[in-house]
Amino acid sequence: QWRLGTLGHISRVDLKLREGVSPAAFQKQYEAQFASLGRLETPSEQGTRGASVSQAYRANLSILAMVALLTGGFLTFSTQMLAVAQRSRQWALLAALGAKAGTLRMQVLFESMCCGIVGGALGVAMGWGLAWSVVRYLGVDLGAGYFEAAHGAVSLAPVDAMLFGGFGVLATLLGGLSPAFQTGQMALHQRLRAGTEEAGLQFANKAHWLGLLLCAIALACLWIPPYGNIPVGGYLAVAFGLFGGIAMIGLVVRAFIRHPVQLSALGDLAKSRLASTPNLLAVGLSGVVASFALVVAMHVMIYSFRFSLDNWLTQVLPAPLYVKLNTPTIPAFPDEFQNKLAAEPGIDLIEFWGSQSLVLDPKRPAVELIARPIGVDAARQRLPMTGTTLDSPQAGTLPVWVSELMTDLYGFKAGSQLVLQLDQGTVIPTTVMGVWRDYTRQHGAIVLPKAALLSEFNVKFKDTQGAVWPNQAVTVKEAITRIEKAASTTALSNKIDFAEPGEIRQISLDIFDRSFAVTYLLEIAAIVIGLFGVGTTFSAMALQRKREFALLGAIGAGPGWMLKLIAREAFLASTLAAGVGLTIGLAFAAILIFVVNPQSFHWTMEWFTPWRDLILMVVVLVAMSSATVTLALRGKLNTQLVDQLKEDWA
Repeated sequence: QWRLGTLGHISRVDLKLREGVSPAAFQKQYEAQFASLGRLETPSEQGTRGASVSQAYRANLSILAMVALLTGGFLTFSTQMLAVAQRSRQWALLAALGAKAGTLRMQVLFESMCCGIVGGALGVAMGWGLAWSVVRYLGVDLGAGYFEAAHGAVSLAPVDAMLFGGFGVLATLLGGLSPAFQTGQMALHQRLRAGTEEAGLQFANKAHWLGLLLCAIALACLWIPPYGNIPVGGYLAVAFGLFGGIAMIGLVVRAFIRHPVQLSALGDLAKSRLASTPNLLAVGLSGVVASFALVVAMHVMIYSFRFSLDNWLTQVLPAPLYVKLNTPTIPAFPDEFQNKLAAEPGIDLIEFWGSQSLVLDPKRPAVELIARPIGVDAARQRLPMTGTTLDSPQAGTLPVWVSELMTDLYGFKAGSQLVLQLDQGTVIPTTVMGVWRDYTRQHGAIVLPKAALLSEFNVKFKDTQGAVWPNQAVTVKEAITRIEKAASTTALSNKIDFAEPGEIRQISLDIFDRSFAVTYLLEIAAIVIGLFGVGTTFSAMALQRKREFALLGAIGAGPGWMLKLIAREAFLASTLAAGVGLTIGLAFAAILIFVVNPQSFHWTMEWFTPWRDLILMVVVLVAMSSATVTLALRGKLNTQLVDQLKEDWA
């Protein structure tokens, strides 16, 4: 206690109740009696409060994992749907030989399950390795700095590993469900003819009506209130919106890719070929659109958050220099030292403030009370206010300003009356003057006027931080030298840390970037998944068109010419996919920014669109998609294509 400067102070007393005494009954009986000294709480309440610290954090990471599963499910859907369309004549032959429709469906589902088993096993192994690396090099909080003292070890129980692998199998089974039901949708004589792949996907001609319905449901989900700190409505809106947007791809393909008037160039032939198979193209692009839309949504949200944080730091750090104590042996800046600095020539203004924690709800973490030298007028400039503010508090109350989280969790707003019960039984009635945005204190903060708190209630917090405004003739370095000289004759010598606003801003942004490092990796992974989807789609479509390529080869077209044709088609298709994904992604970003984040973390942010990044992402996706398709099909077009015309069922 001496080393920490807390001699004579007790912060907690543990009680062991007699046998047969219920903690709840004891708490109810004596809570009012001990109200002037402190608060009675049970270990379960402490555990609940501790778990709530990371509840929103864990929930959002789990949702990101579900998004990855959803993307994999869409990739399975597009791959299996193209495979079913490609083998339509094989299904017809099996049906003619007596195979039942249920058997054909089970075969497709079995193929999907096999993909899920292999992918689930690889995913669990790679996920464990990635988690181990992240925890070791970034920490259990992914480098955010929330749990700096925590050292976690990554462990994966066999049951959990099987559960995670089962999620992968479930995602691929759901992705293969619709293709399985398409195996017998056409009449037998139709499926036996060549070139019926597109006809087997006629259901996609009316899928946009289902897409509109799903989008309407997604819009309605935005009004669903959160469950605790989990924005259920926002997540449902993203899910339904994604399915709805995918269902409308066919309509977009038919609207933007139409048959040219005449075939005067290679690009016209590529456009004509895609326009003749809009359903195949729509199905093939679904996985690419899903992954790219989620990438755009996450990137816009992170970009907006980072810029909002930067603007917020600019407003809350108005002073040229900040000081704080770097040792626990001195609990606060002494009043004598503060007065000495205030009288120092060359310093126009100096402010010191302190804080302490206060539990308002036993089930929630403590909020932070901050006593600052601030008044009603200065609060509008010093604090980033949101919404309306009051000009004066109610008579007999202290003016306070609460952070946005206090509004969502405790219902406080401008004009609310709040009674703060501090240590030693001090009761302070307050009036909420306004709500301010706070990105650093995740569990709520209340700003109180330091002078009024001391004069009216004789309460003084320990001042541990300060802000210094030197006059124009004194540089920041000179101000630091003068403060160090003033502290050299006191116990504060070499115990003060100095920081300029730029340093604090850079440290804060570095923590932000480390916190979202995993999200950046997920964006890259989603892009890679999208590229695999493009390669798989066009590879499958090329296999369906092998007789077409054989015919082109027979009339004199070489592999290079056909490869250019496919590259043109890939360019058109990937450009369309990028456009659709960009549109859906911007809509999802709005949901994340204006619904998910306020309900999950209880803070708001401004919208910033990173157009340069988005354009670059579109260009990279289109270029890499075209390159992926070219590399994937180069070997297939060098084979003896004329032999493909000899298939028995052609």
